[in-house]
Amino acid sequence: MTHHTDAELLPCPFCGSRARRSKGGGWHGTGCAGAHGCPAYLSALTYRTQEEADEAWNRRTPASQAQRVPLSERKIRQIDAHSGLDAIEFARAIERAHGIGKDKA
Repeated sequence: MTHHTDAELLPCPFCGSRARRSKGGGWHGTGCAGAHGCPAYLSALTYRTQEEADEAWNRRTPASQAQRVPLSERKIRQIDAHSGLDAIEFARAIERAHGIGKDKA
């Protein structure tokens, strides 16, 4: 595995924020450094090495293979209510940006 510099980490696929790293207790994580309401916000340390965490963060499903399904109301409500964002509008904006959902861009 290769070690990624901060410049080599991809931005968040949901909100475009930069990535951040964290470690503790022998575990590592790489995730979104943006708002707590972002689905990719770094909230768990799930990898044994920083290299594994970085590789997982930078891995993206090719658009041709991605399943484009609108978010369910239940999934939308799971977005952190303390983020200061309206969860429904946030989720719909993500869907519009990806050309899916009720209000396609």
